[in-house]
Formats: sequence, C-alpha cells, structure tokens
Amino acid sequence: MISDGNPIYNVAVQYWCQNGLPFQLFQVIGLTNLDETSKQYRSQKQIIERFNRTLKEYYKPKGGFTSIDNANNYMVLFAAFNNFLRANKALDWKTPVELPELNGIDCMPNKWIELLRIAKNFAEPYTE
Repeated sequence: MISDGNPIYNVAVQYWCQNGLPFQLFQVIGLTNLDETSKQYRSQKQIIERFNRTLKEYYKPKGGFTSIDNANNYMVLFAAFNNFLRANKALDWKTPVELPELNGIDCMPNKWIELLRIAKNFAEPYTE
C-alpha cells in the first residue's frame, strides 16, 4: 500500500496483520523526493491523490450517508465507474482500464449492465 505520512495507515497495517492479511506500507512523505521510497512511489501516490479529489467532487453533493453499508456501496460503485467507465481527459478521453467487452456500447446504462455481467462471471469461481 502506498500512502502519505498520515500515521493512521500504520494502525491499518497492524490491524490487517493481526487479522491474517499482512501487507507492506510505503509512505511517500512531503512534496519532494528526499528518500528512496518517495522517489520510487511518488507517481502512484499522485494517482491516488487525484482519485481522492475526483471522489470528493462527486461525493460533495451527496451530503453524507445513512449507514456505513451505503457509504461502502457508494465507494465500490464509484471505483468501478472511475476505473472502467469514466473517460479521462489526461488519458485522451479513454478510461484508466480498457475492457474490450465495453467497446461499441454507447449508452452508459448498458455499459453498467455489461460491467456487472463481467464482474459476476469473474466472481463465480470464487463463490461457494
């Protein structure tokens, strides 16, 4: 995981390690590359920061959620939208992740339906 210097991420690492899901944390500190970790991971941190700004832009009009489940659902759907459906100016109006199955579908609701079908087919081998 790549993050800024916020110490809360260290707590997250401890929590997940205690629950059998260890991962490594790389913290990119400050605005300049004063250490090797910052040099290596700054570009990924910038992508994450841009994602967070975009999320805030879409979230602000919502005014909050009535439950943690509603907030989690919104985050999952927003991440799917941002990565697979939302055209990005910096990528010459392409999506960050191009799925050939979505080529030729012009209507956004139909793109969502196809994306959900792909996700269902992908998840089926992992369900019992």
